[in-house]
Amino acid sequence: MKKTWKRAGSLAGMIVALVWICAPVPGVTGQGGPSPLAKGWGRIVASGTITGVDRDRNTLTFALAPESHVDWFQGGTAWRRETLAGTRRLRLLPATLIVDTGGHGITLAAIRPGLPAMLWAVAQPDMQLIGVIVEIASPRVTTPAVPSGSVSRAGVVVGRSGSMIDLLTSTGSRRSIIVTGATVIRVNGQAVPPAAVAPYDVLEVGGPLNSDGSLAATRIDISFSAPDAARVSGPVEQVIGGLGGLVVAQTMISTSADTYVLRDSARADLSQAVSGQPMVVYGIPLLDGATPIGLAARVVVIR
Repeated sequence: MKKTWKRAGSLAGMIVALVWICAPVPGVTGQGGPSPLAKGWGRIVASGTITGVDRDRNTLTFALAPESHVDWFQGGTAWRRETLAGTRRLRLLPATLIVDTGGHGITLAAIRPGLPAMLWAVAQPDMQLIGVIVEIASPRVTTPAVPSGSVSRAGVVVGRSGSMIDLLTSTGSRRSIIVTGATVIRVNGQAVPPAAVAPYDVLEVGGPLNSDGSLAATRIDISFSAPDAARVSGPVEQVIGGLGGLVVAQTMISTSADTYVLRDSARADLSQAVSGQPMVVYGIPLLDGATPIGLAARVVVIR
């Protein structure tokens, strides 16, 4: 199911996020710990062609176009830019985003040599490359239709009052979700009380529709728990146009079509992001072993 609001065009993307009630102290919090790059590491923006795929080792071989470059972190606020050239091997992490030009996820199995691609990545000091976002020039991925007769909604929690949850759905509409004593609420397959549903949680909800358009939930699956997630807050420092990447609190952030972008509890567009705008991003840490290198965003809120 499309959890959209990611891109205005095939290669357009900027992202922002902010607070539930008041602005938090800028920085990185939540699971995974701080994730700015260490001194001597670099950020790569590149385009080129996939020349090889090793699915057993989760790597791609990438022939770089002349405009590709790496910015090396020198410490403090100092960076040094170098041009990248030639053919490089790119290692993929479990949280590396591999997407089509609409920001929809695709699998490594779907990638073939010869496909043009864009890349946002990390460079280790020894020039080993680690993918953050790999965007493949491929057709948009379609989502299977919901079977006839079933009612299911996916969305992000933007409000709550008693037994009523205000859900902003994956299509951008608002839906009132009614929680009753018969509603089964789960996280990772484990039953939890209704109080476990929190602002900016991402939910999968099933149940019958009422005549007023509300949904009487028989089940709620919390697929992403915002209070338990890693969180980055602060002003936008850099936007990687066309790749859905940005830098906040010195942290590399990746987004996709599955990233919920909000503003004033309503659907927002990533093109509203501007440098210096404060935000909060909730997501999943990008880790190279025990080394944090960034955050894969699930929910972004614009002030």
